[in-house]
Amino acid sequence: MIRRILLIPLLLIAFVGIAQAKENAESSADAVAKKEVLKLENEENQAFLNRDTKILNRLYSNTLAWTRPNGEFLNKEQVLGNLRSGKTKCASIKHHDVRVRIYGNTAILTGTSTTDLTYEGKPANRFRWFGEIWVKQNGRWQLVARQVSPGPSK
Repeated sequence: MIRRILLIPLLLIAFVGIAQAKENAESSADAVAKKEVLKLENEENQAFLNRDTKILNRLYSNTLAWTRPNGEFLNKEQVLGNLRSGKTKCASIKHHDVRVRIYGNTAILTGTSTTDLTYEGKPANRFRWFGEIWVKQNGRWQLVARQVSPGPSK
């Protein structure tokens, strides 16, 4: 009887330890995923600045949905075509307050941005809020959606 009484607390301690180890492993996996997504975000920004559509083609999902600050909706081919043609030219991108949240194979990246660019020959330099959805499929992360909203004038 005494052995059974001692066994119950030991089992509870073991189960708590297993649960904590699993939680730590999940946190570790999320931390790795966050690093991967942030690295790809930086790679995407550099490719956008350099108008490197080969890299962007790899990073962007074929179903990319991109919403510009004026509400214009663009798909992957339009975004890449605008860069190729020079319709979109970007001189600098500075992100601030970037946060990544991981939900399984989906990453939500949010932040603010100050970008020096021209679109259709007109300056589009402004402080903005942005949100992105990255999805990991077949072992690689791809950007599936971006929403850019105008922020207050600074």
